[in-house]
Amino acid sequence: MAPEFWYALLLGAIQGVSEYLPVSSTGHLVLAQYALGLDPDAFGLTFDAVLHLGTLLAVLAYFYRDFLHLAAAALRPEVRRKDPAAGRLAVAIVVGTVPGGVAGWLLESRVESEFRSPVLVAVTLAVFGVLLWLADLVGPKRAGLEAVGPGRALLLGLAQALALVPGVSRSGVVITAGLLLGLRREEATRFAFLLSAPIIAGAGGKKLLDLVRAAATDQGLAVLGLAGLAAAAVTGYLAIGFLMRYVRSNNLGVFALYRLLLAGLTLALWFGSG
Repeated sequence: MAPEFWYALLLGAIQGVSEYLPVSSTGHLVLAQYALGLDPDAFGLTFDAVLHLGTLLAVLAYFYRDFLHLAAAALRPEVRRKDPAAGRLAVAIVVGTVPGGVAGWLLESRVESEFRSPVLVAVTLAVFGVLLWLADLVGPKRAGLEAVGPGRALLLGLAQALALVPGVSRSGVVITAGLLLGLRREEATRFAFLLSAPIIAGAGGKKLLDLVRAAATDQGLAVLGLAGLAAAAVTGYLAIGFLMRYVRSNNLGVFALYRLLLAGLTLALWFGSG
């Protein structure tokens, strides 16, 4: 098979693992594409968005019972009466999705053109890695998801909106904010995953249309997109399961340390090559 096919699988695996571990999938994709010297027409922003659809499949598959129950709570009053916590959580996810949706609509084109520098990725990896570490150290970690009302949901949504910038990490920044707002690690992680689904669906769905139009004249692009999507879905599912188990009895310092090491290596290679 052509090398591009294996690159698509590799990038899909990178996306799947780094989307749900708090280390920034977009940041890793930017760095990988620079390091491998990949064709931006084949492996650019549209391809990135299709990989996000793979991770959307992963989170929908892993939490399908949660999403079905939340949808029932949102649509059926009798379910809300029986389980009011589910109704509140459904509202919280809707409220938390708004800031990211608005930020994406307003800033997407600027982010796509200006925010994909390896140096910027390194800086945001380091800064938000330190914030994750500090939040894990100082956060009270006593509250469950029942504590996420509209106010907290809005703050968590504002945090998620920062993940437009490569290197921030969607899961990482929401977990960081959740810990600072008093959530336990497992609950902050679960909410980060649930909150990610609507935003990923919106961004990925829009770009998928672009890929479909491009693939109509170049079937190779469709093959690359499907290969990357499949790899992202499988590895994303495994990464979600790993992190949900990990946070039950471990702190998040190892991810912060990894981010700092990757940031340092990126800056050293970037300025050393100049």
